[in-house]
Order: sequence, then C-alpha cells, then structure tokens
Amino acid sequence: MKRPQIRKKLSILAILWVTGTAMAVPTADWTIMVYMNAKNTLECDALENFAQLATLGSTSTVPVVAELGRPKLIMDGGKLRSRNRCGDKEPWDGVLRFFVTKNQQPLPRNAVQMLGAADMGSAETLRKFVDWAKTNYPAKHYLLVIWNHGQGWRFQTSPNQAVNANFSRDRIPALLTEESNKAGTKARPLPPVGGFRSVSFDGDTKHFLYNRDIQDSLGSLLGARKLDVIGFDACLMAMIESGYAFRSLATVLVASEELEPDRGWDYGDILRQVQDHAGALDARGMGELLVESYKRVYRDRLKTTLSAIKLDNVDGFADAISRLAVELVKDLALERQQIANARVACRNYGENQNLTNSIDVRQFATKLLEVTKNGEVLRAAKEVTDLLDAQSLVYSHYASKRSQGDYGSFGISIYFPASKHDFDEDADKDGYLRSNSNHAVEFVQKNEWSRFLDRYLKLSGN
Repeated sequence: MKRPQIRKKLSILAILWVTGTAMAVPTADWTIMVYMNAKNTLECDALENFAQLATLGSTSTVPVVAELGRPKLIMDGGKLRSRNRCGDKEPWDGVLRFFVTKNQQPLPRNAVQMLGAADMGSAETLRKFVDWAKTNYPAKHYLLVIWNHGQGWRFQTSPNQAVNANFSRDRIPALLTEESNKAGTKARPLPPVGGFRSVSFDGDTKHFLYNRDIQDSLGSLLGARKLDVIGFDACLMAMIESGYAFRSLATVLVASEELEPDRGWDYGDILRQVQDHAGALDARGMGELLVESYKRVYRDRLKTTLSAIKLDNVDGFADAISRLAVELVKDLALERQQIANARVACRNYGENQNLTNSIDVRQFATKLLEVTKNGEVLRAAKEVTDLLDAQSLVYSHYASKRSQGDYGSFGISIYFPASKHDFDEDADKDGYLRSNSNHAVEFVQKNEWSRFLDRYLKLSGN
C-alpha cells in the first residue's frame, strides 16, 4: 500500500537533483566547478565555453556547476543602448549560478540562483561559490576551474574605454600581434591578467581577483580538506609563485606557462573524458586528463603549454630555488655576467604582448649550468634540474613545438624580468617587494629568490 508514496518521494528527489536544489544528494565521483568571470569584454567567449559544458551537461556521477557573470547592460529610457555584442536573443547582466544540464542555455530562467551584481573580482564571491557547490553537490573529488578569457590571446579588456587607456599605458604598451590575428581577432590594447599576482578582473567593479585573496579565502573555507585539482583557464599561471600560493588549497594545479588562445580549454572534450572515466580518476589522473585534452586541441599550431603540478612537492622545490638564489648572491659581482647570459638564453612568455617578466625555471637553470664555473652554483642549479627531471613536481606537461627551443617549457615558470627597466615598468612590481603588504605574494616573502632579484637587477642597472 505504501509503494505509490515511495515512488512519489523518489520522483521529488529526482526533480530536486535535476534542478540543482537538493541539499542531500548521492555522492558523485567528481563535482566540476567553473568560476566564469566574464564581467568585461570577455562575455562572448564565456557563452561559447558554457555551450561546450552544456553539450553533455551534468550526470549523477559528474555534476557540473558554473557561476557566470556578464557586464552591465546600458539602458536609456527603458531601451537597450549598448550593442549586444554576443548576438544572444535574451541578453542579461549580473551573476547567475547554474547546475549545467544537457543543451541548457545560460539564461536567468535556467539559473539555480541569481546573485545580482555580485563582485566577481572579490575572493569572497569565489569562496561563496565553492562553499555552495560543495554543500549542494558533494563528491569524492572536486575540480575548481577559474576561468578568464581574452580576445585573441587571453588578456581581458575592461568595457570602460578610460580604464582600457590606463591599462594600456600602465600595464602593457603593445597591441596584439600576428599570433592573435591568426586566431581571427582584432588587435587592441589589452591588460595582462594572470601570473604571479592576479588572475581575473571585474569590469563593473574595477576589482582584480588577486592570488593572495584566493589563497586566504579558500584556505579558511577548505581547511585540511583540499580540493583535488585547481585549474586556471587563463594566461601565465603555471608559475612557482602561483603553485606556492595554492599549495594548501589543492593537490594538483593545472595551468599554462604561456598565454592561452581565445578558445581556451575544450570543455566538451574534457567532460566526455571525465564522464567516461569518472570512477577511476584521482587528482593525478584528472590533471593528466586536462593536459592531454589541451594537447589534442592545439597540438603544434600555436604557442601553447599546459602543466599538471603536484602541489605537495612545491615547498621542497621552492627550497631548492632559494638555495640557488643564495649561491648566486654570494658571488654576484663575479657571477653577474654568467647570470645575464643565462637569462638572455631564455625566451619570455607572453612575448607577443611584449611581456618580459616570466621564464621557464628549468631552462634558466640549464643555461646557468652551461655558463658558470662556480661549484656551489653548479650544485644548486643541478638540484633544480634534477627535481624537475624526476617529475615529482611537474608530472605531466605539454608544449607545442613553437613553445619549446629557447622557451624550454618544462612545465613551471618564475618571475625574472629581463632588465631593471622591465621591472620598473611592471605595474605589479610592488608585489615582488618583500616589504609589500598589499596582496602580498607568499613566495616572495618566504623565499630567497626575491632577494636575489633585487640585488641582481640593481647591480645590472639596465
């Protein structure tokens, strides 16, 4: 006699699962969380990537949730004044949360929650998203993707032209070059977001999402229960500085040493692979899967890289870099020219945007081994290369042929401006001062590389 009531209760639970409102749901294998800050000129790219997520959507074993922000619409007398650049029939603004289902459209009526004008440049907004996702969609494993697109190559622009002018003057003097044109985009001045200090920008609030804010806010939320993988679908994030910042947040970091093309990650391909192997995937396996997917998409057509970095081993690697820095400082007057020669032999990531501050760690250590005769420097540099060759830190990485050679691209980069002038021109240079307390970079404060850079750049004087 109770069977109809049981069926009714099961039907209600199923509806709650599909709509993403259930608080108590079966434990999935992987929950995928995508934080898509497109509150800038990047919204069209975000809609394309959302469509990729929706090609398959969520399953009971792999729920997919996304927090998508779009910039303010400009209204005049009740009519839309700003051009609808993305061509969608129902433009909207603000921030929406989605439990992504198959063929879903990213529209307010399909959202699980509407967050109004939430500031996506705030780490508190990110923290609330992760907390909500973990509470509502518990799983054995978690992947958090922090998404940041650009036009052509993944630098984003503000919708405010005055802000663009300031960024183009203060952060980067160059226009997009032939690489972005090959990607089918129009050249324009773009601010670099990504690297050792920040990852994303909210064009409505004019706030940056800083790495230190992510580190502190998610650290307080997660405690000892790390995420399995934190991935950055953004430029220049596979740095020792980033890995050091996020080492307490996740087991694996997946990110690029180089700029990323406009298409970024292929979420349709990623979801297919995850759904096919969800029960067998651990954090290490997910990292490898993401790298292999990126490799399948880009192969050798552009300058592209992606790395999977085991964050448990970041501390030991940072110690090795500190030991190298100490040895370089000891005989800096004698070693200065050898250091300069090794640095010149390393190509800069982001050079298509005239960036000169980020190089591959192993490439520098290798070139140093070729030019120095100092026994202590040789031992310290060899320790760095040996740790990377052991693949205990970077255990999976991909670099297109165009990203090899003098780039090295062995999987992890470091901040090393080509000259004192380049350091002085870096709008984020204060982040590499040990005395800085404004969104302080922990690697800078706790390791010796920053002391070496300060001494070396002052001595080089160019």
